[in-house]
Amino acid sequence: MPNRFEEYLMHRKTYLLHRDPQAKINLAVPKMTPPEDLNPVLKENFDAQENKRHSLRLRHQIEREKLMLAAEQEVLRVYGRGARAMANQTTPFSACMVLNDMEVYNMPDPLEDLLKRHQHEAMSLYAVQKLEWEVKLQETKMWDKKKPQNISRHVPMVEIDRDFDLLPKS
Repeated sequence: MPNRFEEYLMHRKTYLLHRDPQAKINLAVPKMTPPEDLNPVLKENFDAQENKRHSLRLRHQIEREKLMLAAEQEVLRVYGRGARAMANQTTPFSACMVLNDMEVYNMPDPLEDLLKRHQHEAMSLYAVQKLEWEVKLQETKMWDKKKPQNISRHVPMVEIDRDFDLLPKS
C-alpha cells in the first residue's frame, strides 16, 4: 500500500458522492447567510443568489474530489503493477484493460484546466449576479445617484481553492 493510504479519500470515504450527500453538504460546503442590515426584499434576492453560489461551490468540490480519486486510483494501479511484477504474475486481461488501452473513457480535466474553468465559472456567475443585484436595487428604488460601494459584501464571489493536493502529503 502507498504511504499514508489511510488518508486517501477512497479509504476514508469522505467524498461528497459517498452515501447520502445531503447529510454532509452543509458541513463540506457551507452556505453564507445574508448580512443582518440587509433589507428583507434584498435578503430574498441574496438567498436565491446564494443557492446558485452554493450549487457552484458544491459542483467544484465534487470535481476536485473526482480528480483526487483518479490520482489515488492511478497510484494504486502502479502499486498493483509493481506487486504483480515482483511476484512474476502477468497482468490479468479484462474488459476494463481493453477500454483503458483504447482510451474510451473520459479522464477528468488536468488540474490546471480544472482550476481555470472553475475560475471562469466563478467570475461569470459573479458578473451575472452583480448585474441582477444592481437591477434589483433599481427596481426597489434603493439605488442612490452613485453606484453602491458594498456590492461585494452583498454579492460575494465564489472563492476557488487553487491550493489543494491531489494526494496526501508524505
